[in-house]
Amino acid sequence: MFVFYPLITAFYYSLHDLAYKEFVGLQNYREALFEDSRVQKSIRNTFMYLLIRVPTTIILGFWIANTLDKISQRGRSPLLAGFFAPYLPSLVAFAAVFMHLYASGGLFNAFLQFFGLPPQPFTRHPRQALASIALMDAWKHIGFDIVIFLAALQNIPKTLYEAATVDGASRWQLTRYITIPLLRPTFLYLTAVLSIWTLQVFEPIYVMTGAAIGGAGGPLDSTRTIVLTIYQAAFSSARIGYASAVSYVLFAIIFAITIVQLRVGITRWEY
Repeated sequence: MFVFYPLITAFYYSLHDLAYKEFVGLQNYREALFEDSRVQKSIRNTFMYLLIRVPTTIILGFWIANTLDKISQRGRSPLLAGFFAPYLPSLVAFAAVFMHLYASGGLFNAFLQFFGLPPQPFTRHPRQALASIALMDAWKHIGFDIVIFLAALQNIPKTLYEAATVDGASRWQLTRYITIPLLRPTFLYLTAVLSIWTLQVFEPIYVMTGAAIGGAGGPLDSTRTIVLTIYQAAFSSARIGYASAVSYVLFAIIFAITIVQLRVGITRWEY
């Protein structure tokens, strides 16, 4: 009822123009992939968002977790709680707070001016808006990555590090030849999961780009993503069939990327 019925119904809708109750075949798909420039731009924006958000959280999450792993339990707990705290509030509330931080008179610009740097437009400029929202999203969810990495790090036998240290391995060599290889499944899991989440980004874009005045996806469509395009096609333009077709395009993209990641990342051997 809650999985297969919506999937089948959405596919049925994607082959029809529901306004005229007419079967149109693959016309909605052709329009989405080859004729609608806004869909094409939303696909590019979504991939750009992915390239900023996923590597940022994985690299910083690993670095912070690796640092915390070397601290005693008593000192680690409050730091871990602090990093995980942003993950707990609603993403809508978190985005609303960052709207004020990114404002022309907000805290971030006050910080820049304190050091003699010029203020930045952040979400009000087409070249900065997408990156600003992606970095906010990365900071919001970095606590999740840290917890996963920290759990994996604590499962690595300490005897491996001790043996390598006796053999004269440096701290970088310990990370390069022991930590990173043994965390390969963790890197693969986080890359796949975060990619799926990020390709469906909607809430921060909708909240931070002026949804209340009909400006979601701005400025100049620089933050328009695939899910936002689906939402506007379905609920602003009442084109349910077309929105369903774009939804299946997104499904195909997520499915293809996940398969590639699993093919590339999964190995037939273990350390």
